[in-house]
Amino acid sequence: MGRKDDLEGHIRESYDLIRQYETIVRETDRPEERKRAARIIDEQWLLIKGYLDEYIPLAERLRAGIADDLIDIVARFPDYADRLCSGVLRQATGGLREVLRSEGLAEPVQAARTIAANLSAQPPMLFQTGLCAGYPLEPSPQEYFVAQEFSPDRDDLLRALEAAFQAFNLKPYRADQDILPGHILCKIAAKTQTTLFSVFELTRTQNRNVYLELGIAIGLGRPFVLVKEADAEMSQLAQGLDYCNICSYAGLQSELGARLRQYLLNITRYRPSGLLSAGSSATYVIAHGDYDMPPDFCLSVAQSLAGHKLTPVLLGADNRETAQALAKAGITPQEIVGDGKTRLDATVQAIQTARFGVYRVDATCLPDAFLSLGIAIGLNRPWLLVSRAGASLPADVRGLSGLEFRSFSELREQFPKRFAVFLERYGHS
Repeated sequence: MGRKDDLEGHIRESYDLIRQYETIVRETDRPEERKRAARIIDEQWLLIKGYLDEYIPLAERLRAGIADDLIDIVARFPDYADRLCSGVLRQATGGLREVLRSEGLAEPVQAARTIAANLSAQPPMLFQTGLCAGYPLEPSPQEYFVAQEFSPDRDDLLRALEAAFQAFNLKPYRADQDILPGHILCKIAAKTQTTLFSVFELTRTQNRNVYLELGIAIGLGRPFVLVKEADAEMSQLAQGLDYCNICSYAGLQSELGARLRQYLLNITRYRPSGLLSAGSSATYVIAHGDYDMPPDFCLSVAQSLAGHKLTPVLLGADNRETAQALAKAGITPQEIVGDGKTRLDATVQAIQTARFGVYRVDATCLPDAFLSLGIAIGLNRPWLLVSRAGASLPADVRGLSGLEFRSFSELREQFPKRFAVFLERYGHS
């Protein structure tokens, strides 16, 4: 083992300690313990800086690449961000053109044919009978779709993406850069389906539109990259998905450039996980958003649907109190059980096999309600939208038909009336 390997091991050990003590800082309620953990974190960062002062010049002399798992750490130090960027991108570009040629993605015309061939002869059901029936699907092989919130630094992300991908002649597409007919979700779904891949920015605000659009990509079975602000919290369902941390935009473009070669190797072979038959179980899902008294919301919906003899499946971060309230009313709900799958995979299967879903869409609902709705849209599974009267809604769901309620008693009374035609079609056990 050489000196470069030794230094990489030291950096990893210090970073592991930092993450352990960061957890203590977040969770402890003892000021002394928090202060001690913060001091140790600072000491480890100083150690890492010392290791990097030797490691970076050594890697450059050896003409050896930065280890992939250290890129995010190196990018935290401004002294090394620019050198990291140029070196990693040069390394990533080196063998990529051969890969693109072998995969049929080297030239625009060739890439268009490759992507068109990988778009199934029958478009996803969303574009046949769903919300976006008949929406045109035109292959866009030199584009990737970018989903991000409107913020003062949104152009910084776009420039970092452009710098990372420009060597491969790829250009970003944002939904607000042009005006097309139909609902905005159809434009987003079409671009998700026809571009090479999508990039979703997960921020501290947990933007609900972005999570909805990510859900559509998952439902459609399309490839994507997640970029996450360093201090942003992932939603519960999204935890476990791989992502690039944004500690600096220079570091981000380096990390993306380094990963792109392997990522593109898998794009044309991307296949969604095997799904059970659509609507094959006598269930319906309720995504209550962990907001505004979930037990009362779910009980109102479940009681209004009791005559359809379907079992409710609860989608949410914590369903214990809700399940107890339903059980006391004589309704036995199901909860998401992994059975060896991730929670996300189990949720996708639950949405796929249910007859329909009820989704709470107030803007203050947790992001997983919108991630679940996006999955349902991408899978083209029937959905019903519900919100409090006068509540703010995320931009992506405005204009879609739904039920507004002022009280849970009104919700229980109006739900079967408002959705009578829908329930006649999908609500049979």
